[in-house]
Amino acid sequence: MEENIRLELFTVQQVRDWLKTGLGERGLSEEVISRTRAWSIIHNPYVTDDLNIVSAIFVNNEVAAYTHLFPDESRGKRMYWNTTLYCNPKYEGRGYAAIVIGQFCELYGEHYFDLNAADASIANLMFCGLNVDFVPQYVLSGRAIKGNSIKAQLARLEERIEYARTNRKSDLMRDIRKADFRIKYAPFVSDAVYAFIQEHSTNDVFLRSQEMFNWILNYPLMQDSPIINRVERDSVFTSTKQETHIYGVEVYYDYDLVGFYILNKSANGIDVSYIYCNPGFEQKVFLSVAEHILYFNTPQVLLSNERLLQFLQGYMIYTKTSQIKKSFAYPQGFGYDASKEMQSGDGDNLT
Repeated sequence: MEENIRLELFTVQQVRDWLKTGLGERGLSEEVISRTRAWSIIHNPYVTDDLNIVSAIFVNNEVAAYTHLFPDESRGKRMYWNTTLYCNPKYEGRGYAAIVIGQFCELYGEHYFDLNAADASIANLMFCGLNVDFVPQYVLSGRAIKGNSIKAQLARLEERIEYARTNRKSDLMRDIRKADFRIKYAPFVSDAVYAFIQEHSTNDVFLRSQEMFNWILNYPLMQDSPIINRVERDSVFTSTKQETHIYGVEVYYDYDLVGFYILNKSANGIDVSYIYCNPGFEQKVFLSVAEHILYFNTPQVLLSNERLLQFLQGYMIYTKTSQIKKSFAYPQGFGYDASKEMQSGDGDNLT
């Protein structure tokens, strides 16, 4: 039987109409993009009604592959971030993943980026002509000792004893109590806060606009779903998490803004997505982050700021530090400076 293969593009207007009416054209549905992710992207500050944000392939009306994107702006330059890439295992080996990416590269190739792709996706991004480098991210956690054998139980006991002997949690709690900073939880980034971000982001690869930060804070790609076992599954890239919260935090000392950061909190841990500090008050800002870590008693912390990493390591509140390498795919004409820092929340790493 001859296959009916369709390559489709869906615009912001088409996605908006589908969300409003529940009626999708040409295969547009939650199987292609979750409602939460779609709702977030259509409220991105840089979308236009005719912007293509979903690229998909259908075989006999079955979803074979898809990818999404959203626009961004850094220092006045427009860019587009790839977010999600899926290929139905039934159709692997046909090059469909490269085709849906390639469709976007033809449209936005000189401004098309990706951060933290899966290994299989990296090859497709390179095939479409993007350069790929790797940037570090750090994970603070306990050691993952699985199983319930005698050996595993002894290993866990040994770790607890070692942690009790070496950790400086009481010192950290004392330093937090003595610290005289104040914080405000920010539902949006004001002009004053954004001016602070601009001043303290000169060594960053990217600087997101004020509008993008407000989009991140108010239109998350994930939805808090407490009774998750009752949630009907949508796409492979589901937007449902049992717990997910995003916090914008302003740090003040003597009524002066000295720091701003964004935390993403889930049951798995905390991601310090963005952090900006007045260098003279860095310790106060880091203590503020640490106070959140202790309050949530989180099993792990993800971060990209090496100074914050060293600060937290000094108190030895986690027994293990891991480094992971996130892929960074960028167009040939982009002047990437590897000596500059990539914030943990850059790209589509927003949740």
